[in-house]
Amino acid sequence: MTKLGLALMLVFMFAGVLWSAEFSYEIKMFDVDVVTGARKYPGDRASVIGTGPSWTAEKRLPALIGPGPVRVYIRVNPEICAKTYTISIGKDSAAITIDPAKGYTYKHIAEINLNMTEASDVVKFMSQNADGRSARSIWYSSFITNDPCWKYYMMKTPKTEIRYAIRYEPQIKINELGNLVPNSGFEAGLEYWTANDYRSNSAIKPLLLHSGGSAHGNYSLNAGMKKIQSDWIQLQPGSQYTFSFYYLNPPATVIEYETTDCKTSPVLSFKPDKSQSVWTRAAKTFTLPDATTTTGRVRICFLPPEDGRETLVDSVQLVTGEKLTDYVPLAGINAGLISTVFQGICETGSRLEAIFNSYAAPGVVVGDCTFTAYDYFDREVWKKQLKPGDTLVLPTDRIGFFRVIGRINYSQDGTERTQFNEFRYNVVYPFKPLVGPEISIFGAYLAESPSGSLDYVESLRKFGFVEFNTLAHRMMRWNMNVTRDSTADKVRYDWQKTDDDIKRFHEAGINITCNFHIAEGGYGPPKWALVPNETNADNYYEMRGRNTGWVKISKRLWLEYVNAFVTRYRGKFSKYVVQDEPSYYFHTPEQYARFYLDTRQAIKTADPDARVFFNAFCYNKKFLDALKSVTDGKPENYVDGIHAYLSSMHAGAVSANAEIEFRNWLKAHKIPLVTPTCFSCANRLVGEPDVNGSPRSLADRAGEYKSIHFFYDGIVWGGARCHYFYYGVMPGEDKNMYLFDSTGQIKPIFNYFSAANRLIGNFISVKSIDSYPNFRIGLFDMGGKRWIAIIYSVDGRLYDFSLPGKAMDSFGNPLSSAYCGPYPTFIELNNPDEIKSISLREKISFETNFIVGQNGLELLLTLKCAENPLASTFFLSANRSSRIFIDAKPLEGGKYQFKIPLYEKPGIAFSRTMIVPIATRWGDVYPELKLEYNGK
Repeated sequence: MTKLGLALMLVFMFAGVLWSAEFSYEIKMFDVDVVTGARKYPGDRASVIGTGPSWTAEKRLPALIGPGPVRVYIRVNPEICAKTYTISIGKDSAAITIDPAKGYTYKHIAEINLNMTEASDVVKFMSQNADGRSARSIWYSSFITNDPCWKYYMMKTPKTEIRYAIRYEPQIKINELGNLVPNSGFEAGLEYWTANDYRSNSAIKPLLLHSGGSAHGNYSLNAGMKKIQSDWIQLQPGSQYTFSFYYLNPPATVIEYETTDCKTSPVLSFKPDKSQSVWTRAAKTFTLPDATTTTGRVRICFLPPEDGRETLVDSVQLVTGEKLTDYVPLAGINAGLISTVFQGICETGSRLEAIFNSYAAPGVVVGDCTFTAYDYFDREVWKKQLKPGDTLVLPTDRIGFFRVIGRINYSQDGTERTQFNEFRYNVVYPFKPLVGPEISIFGAYLAESPSGSLDYVESLRKFGFVEFNTLAHRMMRWNMNVTRDSTADKVRYDWQKTDDDIKRFHEAGINITCNFHIAEGGYGPPKWALVPNETNADNYYEMRGRNTGWVKISKRLWLEYVNAFVTRYRGKFSKYVVQDEPSYYFHTPEQYARFYLDTRQAIKTADPDARVFFNAFCYNKKFLDALKSVTDGKPENYVDGIHAYLSSMHAGAVSANAEIEFRNWLKAHKIPLVTPTCFSCANRLVGEPDVNGSPRSLADRAGEYKSIHFFYDGIVWGGARCHYFYYGVMPGEDKNMYLFDSTGQIKPIFNYFSAANRLIGNFISVKSIDSYPNFRIGLFDMGGKRWIAIIYSVDGRLYDFSLPGKAMDSFGNPLSSAYCGPYPTFIELNNPDEIKSISLREKISFETNFIVGQNGLELLLTLKCAENPLASTFFLSANRSSRIFIDAKPLEGGKYQFKIPLYEKPGIAFSRTMIVPIATRWGDVYPELKLEYNGK
């Protein structure tokens, strides 16, 4: 469990009792009890949004807070104008005014301090526009704490002050065992080391490891190709440390520390004098600045030489004090698996090997070494015993994501110890190109220009990602393609960077969509294209910027740019999407429709064969009706396709009532559809095992299965041929729709889409079966008298069913018995009419009762199933913001019982719906439980 999860466990105390000296509590604003003047939005946004001059909300907490100092961290989006945000707990309150004009964005966190005079369990929130006018304000979350281990950092720039981040930092304990660097000898590959800075587009390759010689153990690091850096290592500010490593050709070396304003600064920089023919040790001593300057976090960086020569590094060490000690790995041993296959990605049935490497310090005796593999749902799939030096042949008969937890038992100085490590691998179908304008059934947005040699393409292609959309990319930005000396009267274009980018993507076989997006700001027009004094509406478009008010943009200059762009890159883009989120940037849908028609005409004039997609955004047929009103009443004649955020349109509706009118219009006119996913969840799986060596369950997997639904929803009832994910290409954040996590590994959720790419990617047509409540069912005609059905539940529950066809799980692996749940199931049918005979019955029943226990009101949840329903590991949560692990009590008759603390006081009636994620042997389920408590 993460530190945040541990801190949040403190909320499960009975109501009416003072909290302990240290407490923390997170509120997703959707969970507030009362809202006045605003709306609550569920799901991944988990926010309250108001559009008037002010709004209020209230939340009753499960326990009393105070008295004493309390800090509240809020994540909000004030958008256009300054707003004052007020927090009140009982009789005490405090406020902060946030102005977006000073650099504040929705990603930042503000701190509010209260000195509470008496205890209370009622928190009130207020958002007020500073000028008293109506304007939208979004409040995402609030985090309440008095725990000093939660540290708040402010990043300051010369003209602005931006509230930046909070992070849990436990009290530092000086490590007396010696080395502080994990995997210091690279026996576990590049675990704890990275070769990709944020947005560098550079994936980690095995060739960075050198197996031909090392100072200690079996492997060393080739630091001669690109910058290599360690993960952050927590040290004690103000203390002295000695750093050392072994080398042949020496690299330039830097140790960076994190400053209190969230920047980095070198504390040590040096390079050994010359290359050596034998392994040579370099060492330096440094003193870390005090706590007023640094957070205490440091990272080690090796920089490649300019001549690109092989630069070997091994046996890295960081110890307290100024004494250079003999090299010893952290905790006495380095051990792990290394595969030479790129990113641990292999095709099904191919041979995948991993070598078990270890280096133990003198006096360390290695005992049993057990390696256990788990699938995406943390279910055990195999277990093996190995000795150091053994080669492990990894099973590749099943498609999906697997992680192998190594449990290495050893003794040091007579003390028995255990070390855990993790190795991951993916098994995918062999890549199969798709046909048609969308050559990938799913793709991603290009959020940065590619750099280097497109290192990520190799792994993306294995998963079927060969379609990209340029929203947020520089290649279609007006500002990026004109010279600095251009004026409205003399425009000069500079296409070199865009030429280079397009060339590299085409050489890599990547299909590109152009998403024209000219909102004021980073995406926007040059300043000389603005016409603030123009009064003739026929000469300008009025649009809103992300961080600016409304501006007028010259119609003539915009259309000239579009024509010049399309003329130069004719045939280079698979489609053109005109403007992102039009409801946000235009006053009315009709204004967007006119802008679209003008832009479409400019594109078609330059390239009559170009496909131009209308952005229906997330408002059903609202925007299409606007297009109808400004044309001849037949909008289908003016669109080559539709770009729509279906995840916002249907909001979890079952097929039977999901955007029927919109679907029928698409079908009647055979309009192609592409869909994006925004504000969705795709996380890096936590890399550390728990105390038993088992991988941790993914707390936010409920958000991940929704992302899977968004993808399939568009295909099943929209016939969508391509779905884009935010934000795609570069190694990015561990959360949200980045394809790669911060370590450069592709996220395991994308195994689902890889399977879809293979199994249904070239479907001829799809029919949505809308007659079954709580389900989505799609019937795909694959040609050659082949049909594949897809079925998944939208109520989060698990079902058995029987059909004569072959059943496969979400990754395409065969199933011995057919079942479906929140994750899709594939069925190969011999006849399309067979789907009519499907009969579904719930696999697990749920009984709910209330009891008053020592922790106040508790939910007594009973699960009943004919088979043992629980997986080897499981998690259960009372809500999405506070995760807890609860043991199941087995009862007679195949029943399991849980006691779940509730955020309600005994004796007070309430009614609500609660989602309870439970990991079972068939996968995770998310039943919605309707709770009715009458106060007795």
